Amino acid sequence: MLFDSRTPQASSGFRPNVDNTIKHPEVSGGQKFLYVLLFILTLGLFIIAVIKRKNFLLAEINRVQEASSLIQAAEKKRRATLIKQLDAVKGYAEFENKTQTEIAKLRSKLTSLENENDAVKLSQELNTIQAGLSLQFEQYPNLKADRSFLQFQTEIAIQEDEIYATIRNYNSITRRFNSEIYQFWTNIVAKKIGAYNQPLFQATEAERQDVDTSSLTGRF
Repeated sequence: MLFDSRTPQASSGFRPNVDNTIKHPEVSGGQKFLYVLLFILTLGLFIIAVIKRKNFLLAEINRVQEASSLIQAAEKKRRATLIKQLDAVKGYAEFENKTQTEIAKLRSKLTSLENENDAVKLSQELNTIQAGLSLQFEQYPNLKADRSFLQFQTEIAIQEDEIYATIRNYNSITRRFNSEIYQFWTNIVAKKIGAYNQPLFQATEAERQDVDTSSLTGRF
């Protein structure tokens, strides 16, 4: 009912009773079950997330290694083509003894690179051999117009593009992996499995130098 302010108040006033006895908090069985269930679910989700992130990093490491092997495969394919080209040149015409000797040396170098696994070193050696081979061809204009020679030159150009494509692919995968392992919370998992940044492809000092065209001045 409504309070009537006109009603006289007791002169003793009003003091509510206060219960200050000790009362311990109680947790019901249902509440305990919910707490335990919540803890198990949280822990389970965390473990699943860690496992998924670990598998992701391991898969990325394998992708980096695969991309690296593709560079080596492309370089060795170029090596095989150069060997075929040298063999074709040897059978094209009768060369003087000096030319035969130089071609034999180049082929020997190519053969020695069969088990070379260092992509940078392999690329550098192949570039040197290819330059030496081109120098020999300059002495025989008719050979340069031969169909088989032109076919080999076209094949080498295609393989050069393939090599550059594999390098770009490797750098792209490696750059993404290196970025991932330093981000939270992937860095925790990366540290746990011992993952570390992978190197980007780097050209040799000889490959970074400008091309010397001074020897071509007198030919035009």
